[in-house]
Formats: sequence, C-alpha cells, structure tokens
Amino acid sequence: MNIDNKEDAMGKDDELVRLNTKDMGPKVKEFLTMLSRRVKGQDMALRDVATAYEQYTCGLKKKDKPIFSGLFLGPSGVGKTLVAEILAEHLFGSRGAFCKIKCEDFKERHQIASLIGSPPGYIGFQDPNDEKRFNEESTHPILSQWNLDRHDSKVLQVENKDERDKFMERKKKYDKDNEAKQVSEEIRRIKELVNKLERDVDVLEGQQSSAPKDKAGKWRIAAKVTKLKKELLALKAQGVVLSERLKKAKVAYEEERAYLQKWYRSMADRGAVYDSDAPRTYTSIVLFDEIEKADESLHHMLYEIMDKGELQLANGRTTSFRNCFLFMTGNVGEREIADIQSGNANIGFRQQGAKNEAEENQNIYQVAVEAAKKTFPAAFMGRLDKIVVFRPLKFETLIEILDVHVNELIVDFFEADQPILITLEDPVKKFLVEQSMEGGRNAYGARNLKARLGKYITSKLIRAIGNGSLKPPADVFAKLEEVNGKKRVVFDSMALKFPGEDISPKTNGKTNP
Repeated sequence: MNIDNKEDAMGKDDELVRLNTKDMGPKVKEFLTMLSRRVKGQDMALRDVATAYEQYTCGLKKKDKPIFSGLFLGPSGVGKTLVAEILAEHLFGSRGAFCKIKCEDFKERHQIASLIGSPPGYIGFQDPNDEKRFNEESTHPILSQWNLDRHDSKVLQVENKDERDKFMERKKKYDKDNEAKQVSEEIRRIKELVNKLERDVDVLEGQQSSAPKDKAGKWRIAAKVTKLKKELLALKAQGVVLSERLKKAKVAYEEERAYLQKWYRSMADRGAVYDSDAPRTYTSIVLFDEIEKADESLHHMLYEIMDKGELQLANGRTTSFRNCFLFMTGNVGEREIADIQSGNANIGFRQQGAKNEAEENQNIYQVAVEAAKKTFPAAFMGRLDKIVVFRPLKFETLIEILDVHVNELIVDFFEADQPILITLEDPVKKFLVEQSMEGGRNAYGARNLKARLGKYITSKLIRAIGNGSLKPPADVFAKLEEVNGKKRVVFDSMALKFPGEDISPKTNGKTNP
C-alpha cells in the first residue's frame, strides 16, 4: 500500500518525536562509571565495552552467537583483564566469577583436551551415560556448561520440576535468611556517608589553606575538620564491625550454596538439567588471555563458538555460549604502539608525528589492528564483533591509578582494624610513578606501580605499626626527602584529636588567637 500523505498513516493529532540516540540509559551509565573508577586512561575502550553491556541489558540477543565477541589489544598492564573482572563483579558480585583461560598453557595441540575433555579411548574420558563414574565428584572440562554457568546466581533455579520440588522449601529458606545481602546493603550505605564526609573534609581543608592570615578562622576550620574526621573514624569502625558480620554471613551463605550447587551439579551430570536444544538463561563470562600464544587448534575451536554460539565437547555434550561475554586479550602490536608514543613509528609513507591526541589514538588503533591481521587468520578476525584497542598509560594516568591503589590500601588497613588515613604528597606520587616506569619506559603498565607502592609505603607502615611508632587511629603523611643524593620516602603521623580538646598552639600557658 502506498501512503502519499503522513496523515493517512497517523491521526491528525499525532506528532513525530525525535528519538534520543546519543545518551546511554541509567543502568549502562552506572556500569560505565564503575569501569571508569577502576580503569583509567581508556575512555574509548570502555565505551566500546559499555555498548556491548547496553545490548545485554536491552535483552536483544543473537540466536546463534555469544552476546559479545571482542578482541582486546594493547600493552601489558593497561586494564584488559580488569574489565572482565569488573563486569563479573557487576553481574555476579565477585571479581573472580568468570572462566579465565591462560592461553600460554595451551601451546601444544594435546593440551586442548583439558578444555573440551579427553576423547573416547583416551585416559580421562568420562562417559556421561555411566552414572557410577560420571557423578558429582567428576572433573569437568574447563569449557563444560557447568563451569560456564556456575557463577550465575540463577543456576540454583533448577529446570527439572520433580527434583526442584524436593528442595523448594530449603531454597526459600536459603533466600530468606540471606544475611550477607542485608549486611552488604548496610555497608554500602556507610560507604556513601564516608564519601560525603571525605568530600566535606576536602572542602574545609581547601578553605583553610586559602586563608593563611586569618588564624582564628583557621582554628575554627581545623576544629570542624577534626570533628568530621572523628565521625569518619566512627563510621569506618562501624564498617569494620559489619565487615566481620559479613564474613561470617558469607561463610554460612556459601555453605548452603555449595550444598545446593552440589545437588544441582549431580542433576546436571545425569542430564536432568542441561539440554543443548533449550535456550540458555544463565549469563557467563569467558576470557581467553593472551590468545596469540595458543595453538592454532584453539583458534579453530573459537570459530565454532563465535559462529554457532556453541561447542561440542569430547563426551558428546554441547556447551552453549549464546548468553556469554567472550573476551580475548592479546599483546600483538605492543612494540609498534610504543614506537608511536616515542615518535619513531612509520605509518604508511610518512614518519609518525601525531599533531594531537585524537590523531595519536587513531594511529595506535591502526597499527594494533594491522598487527592483529598479521597474527590471526582472516576467518578469526571476520567473526569478531569488535576489536577494542587499549592505549598505553601516560604519566598523568599512572598518578590517577596510584590514587585508586592508595584508597584501596586505606580500606585494607581499616578492615584489618588498623584505622589509618594516608596522604601522599605530590613529589612522592611522582617518585613512585618514575620508579615504576624504570627509566622512563612504561613496559609493565600499572602492575609495577602497585609493587612500588607496596615497597615504599605499605611495608614501611606495617613496620611502623609493629615497632609501636605508629599507633592507629592516625593520619599519616608521606613526604619525599633527599639524603646524600638519594631520594627516600619518610612519614609523619598525627593522632586524630576529638572535638572538645583545645587544638590551638599554646605558649607559656597562654592560648594564641
């Protein structure tokens, strides 16, 4: 039917509304914010991952393919694996809740058997029809359906009605008595209050430094700061107590979960649950780390996964990847990317010399993709949904990552019942980053930075607590000094004072204004 007039297709009162196709939804924005807090300096790569998550939240799934098949390229230590960890924490509550495969362990063809199981006639083959041997104690192949799905909480919702009814009453009690979830919510609320108070302290300290001549005003502000810090300590102490409750609750929760999983796994091994023809309802994450180091047979195995969304194991069972985030990481092109940053790379017929950051990012993406095309077959590259390129970390980005690690260190001390607030002065931050870069070349990304933080900060504070010179609760300030031509990190501490005490300096029994 031809429509010559708009009014033939809609009423006169109807109006066309322009769709907003630029802004992400609230769930995707929340996920992207979570990624940005932990993975620094990779804004373009994180938006690509958020787009894949957006498709997942929309519920628009591919019938015969994984949710997302992505190849993550870039130097070592820039956050490629960390993205999978954060997605697992967001979906399942734990950063280790995904299937990670180190491809370096599969350089030989015969090693692939541990992924799909031993074929019939070989040692290790498990016949799924032999229930005496193929039971809940059996070792499953790495890419079995159970290993993929076991991290999803919905795996406890069994599909076999007869078996499920036997455990329904216990399952309801398991969900109702989940104390860990209630305590976690209380801890989340406390963390929000702590963040708010820390922002208030930063504002007051900024006001204090901006008015150096007003001594009376400085002391009033200092009193407010100490009061807020006392409230911070009280909240963090409450958080420590709740953390202990959470640990005990998690133990009880995991014991019951393990029991139900064991029962569920027994059913799965008997074929009572898994059906390769039925649609999968469990979400999973699979990461192939350093994919270029694996034998070619693993690449061919990935063809079947990316093409059909499933993989046939050696025992005849079929594993579904149709509700799976499939990530593959690689370091190919690492040397060429380093040359671009140093200005020594040749792109096409001209010497590399990017005029701005956008052009440099484009050049990095280009050389990384070209290196991947030389390493992987065209059949592999053509099946990918997206090639995500992670950029090398710059000096300023490493400073931001260092701040993240310091905040995590403060949390660790509080959880260990040693409340310490740690402040690193800017020269200390620059010193730690320079030490991690080893002569100006950032070969290890952010990995070396955490090691340097442990060497120069964490170990020193632990020793100070052990010898009694540092007595929590306290504020600790790390400074940089040069002695005999060598730089070293030194620490000053200040006991946290409580409101009501006179914090102004005194001379001859008289209080200065």
